[in-house]
Amino acid sequence: MKIVFVGGGTMAQAIISSLISSNKKFEITVSDPILKVRNEIKKKFGLFVTDNNLLAIKNSDLIILCIKPQNFKIVANEIYGKITNDQTIVSIMAGININTISKAISTMKIIRIMPNTPAQIGKGISAWNSTLQVSKESKLAVKEILGVLGDEIEFKEEKYIDMATAISGSGPAYVFLFIEFLEKVGKEIGLPKDKIKQLVLKTISGSVELSSNSDKSPEELRKLVTSPGGTTEAGINSMIMNNFHKSIVTGVKKAYDRAKELSNEEKT
Repeated sequence: MKIVFVGGGTMAQAIISSLISSNKKFEITVSDPILKVRNEIKKKFGLFVTDNNLLAIKNSDLIILCIKPQNFKIVANEIYGKITNDQTIVSIMAGININTISKAISTMKIIRIMPNTPAQIGKGISAWNSTLQVSKESKLAVKEILGVLGDEIEFKEEKYIDMATAISGSGPAYVFLFIEFLEKVGKEIGLPKDKIKQLVLKTISGSVELSSNSDKSPEELRKLVTSPGGTTEAGINSMIMNNFHKSIVTGVKKAYDRAKELSNEEKT
């Protein structure tokens, strides 16, 4: 199967690298307007690279849009009416819905994906949805591509992609923020600087692994750590009193609201 990446940035290169490492049988082409990016891709992967989107998409089966949402209209104007019935558009653009893509490019064969940054190391989780016109072969190819990036979840309704954006798409940033604060407070209370990162990262990765392999809920696991009158209870109670839980709920809902706003903005 022939696939073209329109946009050769970080996520595109992560996917390309994973596909090449996995020895999947795909013929890959990349288009990007920036000479430095094209030279980098050519050097790293030895692929055919061009700045001509029309040339890149010619005879391809999957056209993967790895561009920034603000650049979508430029690309859409270039390829409008040039997509054949044998081609499928695959978008990883945040906030741009299928209806907008369909109208801008004049095709109904569209798959919308929300990956996340751990995909760069094969530990991602991708949420995706497709139109009814997408062939079984194209869907299987996308599942195969997403499989080399980590796990994937197909949703039957597109509305869940914006919800997933607020959880899994933005989620790594929430985790990194928590890591950042734990490391900062570790320094403040006097832990040796060269030991803090290991303590924090192993605590988080170990807790995730324990939760993944346990039939207990996160709440049950938390209570197992929280002895009455102990250090954990003191810390947890303080966090709750300072609205730690509420800030998480509010923050995720704000991210979801913004995802919906972006989709609505693209409709107008």
